[in-house]
Amino acid sequence: MPAIKIARFGGVVPRYDATLLKENMAADAADCKLWHGIIEPFRRPLVVEDAGRYVRTMHRFGCCWLTWSDPCIDVAEWLPTCERVYVTGASEYPLVAAMPDDGCTMDWRRVGLPLPDTAPVATALDAGPTTNEAATTEPGYALSSRVYLYTYVDSFGQEGAPSWTSNTLLDVYEGGVVQVDIPAPPDGWDIAGIRLYRLAEGFNDGTKPAAQTPTAWLFVADLDPVAQSYTDAAMTDALGEALVSMQYTPPPFGLENITQLENGVLAGSVGNQVWFCEPYQPQAWPIDYMLALDDKVRAMKWQGGVLYALTDGHPYAISEDCPDGQCCRKVYRFPKPAPIVSRKSAVQVGAGVTYASSTGLMMLAGNRMSLMTGPWWSTDDWRALVPGTMIGATVEGQYIGVTCAGAFLFDMRESGDNDGIPDNDLMPLTLTPNALHTARDGKLYLAFGNFIHEWDAGAEFMPFRWRSKTTSAPGQMGFAAAKVTLAEYPPGRIAVDGVNFRFFADERAVFRRDVKRTQPFRLPSNHRKLDFAVEVCGTDAVREIKFATSMRELSGGAGTGSSSAGADAFLRSLSADNP
Repeated sequence: MPAIKIARFGGVVPRYDATLLKENMAADAADCKLWHGIIEPFRRPLVVEDAGRYVRTMHRFGCCWLTWSDPCIDVAEWLPTCERVYVTGASEYPLVAAMPDDGCTMDWRRVGLPLPDTAPVATALDAGPTTNEAATTEPGYALSSRVYLYTYVDSFGQEGAPSWTSNTLLDVYEGGVVQVDIPAPPDGWDIAGIRLYRLAEGFNDGTKPAAQTPTAWLFVADLDPVAQSYTDAAMTDALGEALVSMQYTPPPFGLENITQLENGVLAGSVGNQVWFCEPYQPQAWPIDYMLALDDKVRAMKWQGGVLYALTDGHPYAISEDCPDGQCCRKVYRFPKPAPIVSRKSAVQVGAGVTYASSTGLMMLAGNRMSLMTGPWWSTDDWRALVPGTMIGATVEGQYIGVTCAGAFLFDMRESGDNDGIPDNDLMPLTLTPNALHTARDGKLYLAFGNFIHEWDAGAEFMPFRWRSKTTSAPGQMGFAAAKVTLAEYPPGRIAVDGVNFRFFADERAVFRRDVKRTQPFRLPSNHRKLDFAVEVCGTDAVREIKFATSMRELSGGAGTGSSSAGADAFLRSLSADNP
């Protein structure tokens, strides 16, 4: 009668009964690293930072840790060449801070600049020539009108939308002196300066009398952010660049879900509206760029040139369409509703975006939507995890999900990108962190209370637990011998820690033993049962588990190859003995 051999260990599949699993699959497991087909332990998380507060959101910005006790914070880094970080959720308006020159104390400032609500006042101080004849005949005394406006400038040198125009001064000669009175800017904004502009007509040499002369607002001077009177006597050809911030309105009040796109663009949402900033101008959020969706946006992620808006109804994919060199944003509404149940569960993956829905982990890739976890969790199994409390992150192609009911690692890699083993995709974890973060370098960080840890980086190992599927016999049977092969300890060597082995008969643990050698041992012979399973716990790697009805069968090598082949032969022999 052949032995039962279990090798090339697999993960769990909660939706199936323990008797229906493949022979190498686990009926129950926790904290097992199955990357090499054997059972190995993960290292304990390594403490890297004390945040000084209970962490619900964290982000590694350079060498600095940004932490909040609020789970509704979103963080977006801007350009790698311009180290700034933008945050929504911490206030009723978005905040920005630059990488400090020394230390990690961030100087948070409000994003955007207000529209000045008071127009400047212009007053002519120099009447110029006393007669119209002199004004028109003497060199340098060309007459023109004078109109002014001003903008605010933030501490990064970025400009906002302009004020209302001033009163118009007619027949001011070229180089005439005009006083411009500008009110004080409002409080509560990052206003570091005022920029004054003057309306100037374009040059016309008279060769084309019918041609219209273009006009533009040209730069006059940079001023301090205080109430003041400025005296302007500049010639038109001495004025500076033209105003370009005519549509540079500030971000809308209540902006959330801030996300970094390419080409210096940031995106955010307010209700069912998706807003975009001007490229490379994060202070400017023109209303012309806003898109209105049919569902309320709860989270947004950018991946592969597509902005995914995850809502309380249908998800959306927003991409740029440039058919003739003229680009516009195109919105695709997925036909099937798949609301996100936890905004913190959404993460970027290689093909697109993954998030927790009410039925499982949903994957969006381009215009395709799929339920990734359907083969592993049924709907009731998934809901038992309380997915509405899920936080998520990625590490080495795997999704780590944590809820108030437990945690798990799920391998999302496909074909050649994964380890080639199809049965180890899901592994429960005993860790229950209160925050997760995947840094730019791919490292996973976990927060426990106020301490931030690096995943799988500690000096000690976490104990694993792996329990086999239940092997059901057609009649009562007994097993007499077993062997656990320790991967790093060949026969003759003794492990320091070893593993704990347990043998189950009819769902009861009837035998347990600390195993520190790779050698056979006997099982109690007085337990003839119908259902059998084995379990190992510990920190030493396990390559193989084998159990048989006698020492001869155990050492005879029966069940060579996959464990399923040995189990099939075993059940056939039982059927022959029990007609």
